[in-house]
Amino acid sequence: MNDPATTEIYTLSLHDALPILSFPQGATIQEGGAVDRRCFVVFDGLVELSDDESTVTCGPGGAFGDAGSYGRALPATAVARTQVRTFVIPSLVMASLAARNPELALRLASAATESTSSIAG
Repeated sequence: MNDPATTEIYTLSLHDALPILSFPQGATIQEGGAVDRRCFVVFDGLVELSDDESTVTCGPGGAFGDAGSYGRALPATAVARTQVRTFVIPSLVMASLAARNPELALRLASAATESTSSIAG
């Protein structure tokens, strides 16, 4: 999705199909240790993902949440470091995306895994 035209098409498609949630600076988006069957894709702003040992920042285009945990407890707490807007993709929608477009689903899952890999281990 590094091609600007492709990115624009995916963004327009996601924008039309998925809810966008806004979070004020300092808001907890997801709590580490909880099970939350949603994947969040950052539309704009910065999200800090942290556990007791490390912290990473996730910006526009980054993903976190269930796409990387597959229904297990989330490894990190996600906090809005700035005003944040995210697309929200329920796990069932992720499964449907994977069935129809494995490449897109793999990219979202990879982004979420990369965002939390330094947190989880």
